[in-house]
Amino acid sequence: MDDKGDIEVSIKTVLLISLVGCIIAAPALATEDCADEVAAKANVESLDGDIVQLRDQRKVQEAATQAQINDAATALVKSGRWTEQDRSGFFASQLKSEEFLAAEKQKKSQLALFGLAAQTMVSYRGKGNFKEACISANSMRELFAKVGTINDAQYKKMLIDIQAVAPLAMSMSPNQRFKPTATSPLRSGMSAA
Repeated sequence: MDDKGDIEVSIKTVLLISLVGCIIAAPALATEDCADEVAAKANVESLDGDIVQLRDQRKVQEAATQAQINDAATALVKSGRWTEQDRSGFFASQLKSEEFLAAEKQKKSQLALFGLAAQTMVSYRGKGNFKEACISANSMRELFAKVGTINDAQYKKMLIDIQAVAPLAMSMSPNQRFKPTATSPLRSGMSAA
């Protein structure tokens, strides 16, 4: 086998071990939900609706935070302290930050585990083994929630950063602009308007 094949096998093995760890580490209550065949089947059958509900809740929460972030950036542009280019630069620096990229890596890992749990759940459900399918369904819910928590942290950081920038920028005289630098959106570089 070539190096690429070895790496793919190693990644799949690590993901499988991680998935098993997530399933084993699932809360006791979730496992209890799966002990009874009827309850386990109901749990599996409610998965799609539960995921849609979680997704919709996430969208509402994210939209509210995005609105706060955008309102702050718009206020800076309207005040003349930022240009649209400054605004874009701020968001680009956020997306390139080590913290944001690390969170993206975590989300990718959780989503990979979610995919494996989904495959496992579908396989067990197809075999009529709803107790095992239920455990995987609960893992899917938990992993989906973890991705949401990571998203929340990313949005919160962006909101905190722009809320820190806004007072600094607004305290400047109107003929000066607060310009975030490429290395840090919170470092100021003043330029004449």
